Amino acid sequence: MNLRTLVPFILTAVVLAACSGAGSNSTPANSTPMKSAAMATGTMTFTVPQTHSATNNARKPSYISSATTHAALFIDGATTAAGSTACTSTCTLSWTSSEGTHSFAAEIDGATFVLAEGVRTYILIGGANGTLSPALTLNGAVDLIVFTPVTCSGSSCSGPFDVYDAGKPVITSAGGSTSFDNGPFSFSTSNPSVGTVTPTTLTSPNPTGEYAFAVGCVSGQTGSFTIVVQPPTPSGDVTALELATVSVFLQYPSNLSVTTNTYTCTGGVISTGSSSGTVTVQ
Repeated sequence: MNLRTLVPFILTAVVLAACSGAGSNSTPANSTPMKSAAMATGTMTFTVPQTHSATNNARKPSYISSATTHAALFIDGATTAAGSTACTSTCTLSWTSSEGTHSFAAEIDGATFVLAEGVRTYILIGGANGTLSPALTLNGAVDLIVFTPVTCSGSSCSGPFDVYDAGKPVITSAGGSTSFDNGPFSFSTSNPSVGTVTPTTLTSPNPTGEYAFAVGCVSGQTGSFTIVVQPPTPSGDVTALELATVSVFLQYPSNLSVTTNTYTCTGGVISTGSSSGTVTVQ
């Protein structure tokens, strides 16, 4: 057999050998297999106070209402709680996630209404994470504001007002909380041509949960007015869908009750009745 006759057989063998070699090593030599994220675990503990006094503990979430009976924790907006527990003196939530950056949202409640909630982002490591730092700040959800005049003279009245959650403990800045979950709040009068009110805004809770206010008559005016509070704006840190998975009875306090007097100005001189009324702000 001469060379001309052998050429087709030689080319065919070379092609087959090349194809066979390519198929035997389809994975590039420098490729790195995908590594799955390691699991991360930990706990979050809320301490329920036995009194309403302010505390400041950076290792615990801020503002814990003494009416707390339950707590829940959600990670990355999942509607299923990562942790949910009944509370006595403490609420301990165990959670499992993955290493990396995650959003933690928590709420405390009295079984029927949310008392406070908050959200914070954490970077988790694989394995046990211990106590997450800084603490997840919980801000009180305002359900009731009570204005109580104690002194009226001439053209003005003054006194304290208190801010409460749905369990009725006053909301304070315990633990370093610097805002209300459904605030800030604006105050005005129902008849600005007759009466005035100060302060006009409430942004931050203080250590006692009590604040000072004053109302007054516009010089020489006659008529009546009350204090008006604008509707609350919830933070949405924990959504309604998330709350529904905890309990069908659990709700955010969507309405705000305001207890205040009706003030009467007569030629610029103020007076008020001893009884007060409660209005619902929606």
